[in-house]
Amino acid sequence: MTSPLFSTIITAAGKADSSYVTRNPSIPKNLTIVRGKPLLARAFATYRSLGQENTRVAISQNESKNYSTPAALKEFIPAPCFVLVNEHLQGALVSALVCLLYTSDA
Repeated sequence: MTSPLFSTIITAAGKADSSYVTRNPSIPKNLTIVRGKPLLARAFATYRSLGQENTRVAISQNESKNYSTPAALKEFIPAPCFVLVNEHLQGALVSALVCLLYTSDA
């Protein structure tokens, strides 16, 4: 039996500037600091601590372009773990499918 390409997909590809307001509206929800770490880094670390070594993070291309999320999180999440999702595609399931398709081509 072959091992899976990844074991967890964190779908964080929502619209970075909609429906969620932080104390600092100039940053997206994924980069909001919670007890000293960005929210998305905390989620990634939680999955890793549970033994999920092949975790992928789906974020929107728009967020990556506007906020440099992968660069901002490079201390916490390795770059190859990110999959960029077209901002016109919406929903966690769609993001997961894009992540699955992108990763299976690699």
